[in-house]
Amino acid sequence: MTHRFSDLVANSEFWAWETDNALRIVFLSDNFETLTGFPKEAVLGFTQGELCERPPDDPTVAEHAETFAARQPFRGFRCPTTIGKGGLRWIESSGQPCYDDNGRFLGYCGLSRDVTADMQVSAQLEKAGRDMRISETVFHHVERIAKIGAWTLDLRSKNVTWTDEVYRIYGLPPGSVVTVDEAIGSFGEDSLRDLQVAMDWTIETGEPFDLTLNLHPDAQTMRWVRVIGEAERVKGETVTLFGTIQDVTAERTRQDEFRKLAETDHLTGLSNRAAFQAEARSAIEDSARDKCYGAVCLVDLDRFKQTNDHFGHAAGDAVLKQTSAWLTSVAEEDSSVARLGGDEFAVLLTGFRTLADLDAAVEDRFSRLLHKVDFQGRTLEICASVGYAIFPKDGNTFEEVIACADLALYDSKSRGRRKIGKYRPRLGTEFARKMDLINAFKEALAGGHVVPHYQPIVELETGRVSGFEALARWDHPDKGVLAAGQFSDVFDDPELVVEIGKVVLDGVMRDLEGWNGKGVPFGRVGINFTDVNLLEPGFPLDLSARVGRASVRPQQLIVEVTENTVFKSQTLIVDVLEQIRSLGVLVALDDFGTGYSSLTHLQDIPFDILKIDKSFTRGIGSSAASRAIIRSVVGLGKALGYTTVAEGIETQADIDGLKALECERGQGFYFARPMPGDAVPGFLAGRKVSERSAKHKAS
Repeated sequence: MTHRFSDLVANSEFWAWETDNALRIVFLSDNFETLTGFPKEAVLGFTQGELCERPPDDPTVAEHAETFAARQPFRGFRCPTTIGKGGLRWIESSGQPCYDDNGRFLGYCGLSRDVTADMQVSAQLEKAGRDMRISETVFHHVERIAKIGAWTLDLRSKNVTWTDEVYRIYGLPPGSVVTVDEAIGSFGEDSLRDLQVAMDWTIETGEPFDLTLNLHPDAQTMRWVRVIGEAERVKGETVTLFGTIQDVTAERTRQDEFRKLAETDHLTGLSNRAAFQAEARSAIEDSARDKCYGAVCLVDLDRFKQTNDHFGHAAGDAVLKQTSAWLTSVAEEDSSVARLGGDEFAVLLTGFRTLADLDAAVEDRFSRLLHKVDFQGRTLEICASVGYAIFPKDGNTFEEVIACADLALYDSKSRGRRKIGKYRPRLGTEFARKMDLINAFKEALAGGHVVPHYQPIVELETGRVSGFEALARWDHPDKGVLAAGQFSDVFDDPELVVEIGKVVLDGVMRDLEGWNGKGVPFGRVGINFTDVNLLEPGFPLDLSARVGRASVRPQQLIVEVTENTVFKSQTLIVDVLEQIRSLGVLVALDDFGTGYSSLTHLQDIPFDILKIDKSFTRGIGSSAASRAIIRSVVGLGKALGYTTVAEGIETQADIDGLKALECERGQGFYFARPMPGDAVPGFLAGRKVSERSAKHKAS
């Protein structure tokens, strides 16, 4: 430091510090001991993370660690420490990375200060504000629950002030201007006289009054209210009357209202879980006596979390309200609808004489599992899955029937969602098997046994490898390397799908970083993602960050999505794909021709590569229809500027047929089976030798 800077630091509340390239503190300015009260030796040689009292997985600490790892500057990072005198101390630091003339990272340098006093004041202010909010909230809760409101009458100005609850008691909009005559004019004749006498007496004597009066806020309503009034006196004169008014209409009426509130979902107006459970218990008991059948149907919205995360809770609430309206519209006299919580609804069907009639009713009610919700100028497509169990056939108690319906719902979702699942006894065994598989797979993920393998994509005309597709593989200790189809059940778990996507992406990044370092000409690598992956909050930013940390160019990546993935949440997916393309990453539409509304997707979805499904490739030699479809897709791709890739190539005849149809690229077992990352450099080197040999023979 220069002398001028040293003097400035010595006379300020900050001390200067520096770290080495391992982030250990190696320098502290002389005023450090004066400002903190403890020797430099207590800090030198430690990292900020080691001195911080917060756990490493604390979000703030983790974010700070990522900043260090990315060699980014930071400002105002606050962390508690117990080193020194006086117990817990809060230190605020700012710093920036330092490099030598050759660009080599040397460490960080920066300034810190003790902000313990500031943090204590902030905590006290926060607590005071929290206490005030709690008090206000408690007051409003008490006011609302007790149906009691406050009123004030200024005797000089004749101004009347009410809290919201008084307005509700009167049936008026809160905040409406009310005169004295209007306030007391709604009482019955006898009550009005009693109130006027009591108010005059309180004004004169200052003594409070407490009356129960008859209130008629309109021609159709009659209520009994308790009015309490007190006087505010100044120099012996009453200047203000104030008090409370409480609705004390018959206890039975009040209890009925409270019961209704307790049994109703506040957002949708449907029955809640408790009310549904009570009704279902009664129906199950009656079914055995009446010799009839009923069903508990569970309805779960598909990908509701993604909608909620992408558009916010207001959109989520709109979806839930519209879903409740849709379910109510399909309900008939033999059914009732409830919201059990979150995005799960239930429908109770009763009174069916035959199982066939009941099954037909379920199919009829839930045949339309897709509905649309308009929200802020956007149309959201909402899908649902249904699972149902029949009583008393599948169970004689509510607990038994709801457990069976849960299994049926799980089966419905595992078969692709937007399905109706009926409970069958084998579902319990299948569920246990799937859980065993999922648990074993979770252990494999944690142990690093889920890795990407790579299948080459080849230019059909030249034989040159243009890139690879990364495919998830499970390196099983007993069964060897398993393809995704052998553990497909794990993809029914959204949390696992997200984790698989991150693990495969990180594995690909490690491989690409290694290939780049060795100068391996691998082209572009495609990675498959589902809608669950793409709709995770911040997915494009996370993708960009992981690519940046591995020193991989975005142009070396392709994000692959299937038509079905896009169709499930098209409005949301398109926004994400546009963000991904803006990073420089290409987008491929996989398995083209097997999904929904293919031509619509070509027009509306931002993508660069069209991958023709293997079912058409396999039929190229025997099916005129397959050839016609491929010819049309290739032509359409060329017209729209897309690269076309045929999947599932297994023979030279497949290649010859595709080349005749002018398809540009292909992949399949004919070229190579998916291989681990360390085999790719050797594979590419071998292809180069083969290409040179072929050219030599041709010459």
